[in-house]
Amino acid sequence: MKPSLPALLVALAVLAAPAAAQDIAEGVAAYERGDYEAALGHWRPLAGRGDANAQASLGLLYARGHGVGQDYGEAIKWFQLSATQGYAIAQNNLGVMYRNGYGVQQNYAKAVMFYRLSAAQGYALAQSSLGAMYENGDGARRDYEQAYMWYSLAAAQGHAGATKARLLLEPLMSGQQRRRALARVEERQARNSAQTASKLVRPVGTAGPGNVANGPPPRRRRHPHCPSARLRRRPP
Repeated sequence: MKPSLPALLVALAVLAAPAAAQDIAEGVAAYERGDYEAALGHWRPLAGRGDANAQASLGLLYARGHGVGQDYGEAIKWFQLSATQGYAIAQNNLGVMYRNGYGVQQNYAKAVMFYRLSAAQGYALAQSSLGAMYENGDGARRDYEQAYMWYSLAAAQGHAGATKARLLLEPLMSGQQRRRALARVEERQARNSAQTASKLVRPVGTAGPGNVANGPPPRRRRHPHCPSARLRRRPP
């Protein structure tokens, strides 16, 4: 039996033309007051015209079954259309869908791929989730330095879960490992700061829907002196 869809966070991250932004904002207002059919009416036309934010938001409605019948396949379709345009929230959403097996066969490697695309754009939730995937060895080789780096990048943006995860990971790492990870953090931050804002898709608040998330993957630890120990998640 599949687990139920995780709680959905709301986030609006869009660089849109004023007319599109107004329609999206009106859809957000409708969504927040529980008028999902009205939200659907605002977002569906924009999504059909290729607006990445509207596509991600429409995917959210299908994922939740708000204003439409719940349909993970349709949700994934709209998330993919949005993600193809480089929309970080949609990329993160696809990571969640593949990690949990919602509407697709569970595939940790694909989850890592989509989390990485989103995390590379600076989306803190994806960074934290990617850190957990590296820590657990899900979809990628277990790598505490990579995990620490992604946790640190998310923590720098105020992500409380990543801050806690990083602290819990520190005792399993040597000082040299932590220093290397922090050097990677500095390199990535310097590289990101050199990019122009127009090339980045960043969440700018919590004003509207568009993001599927249930936090980072469950954390599973092994004793630092048992390098051969490897814990695997039981399939749902």
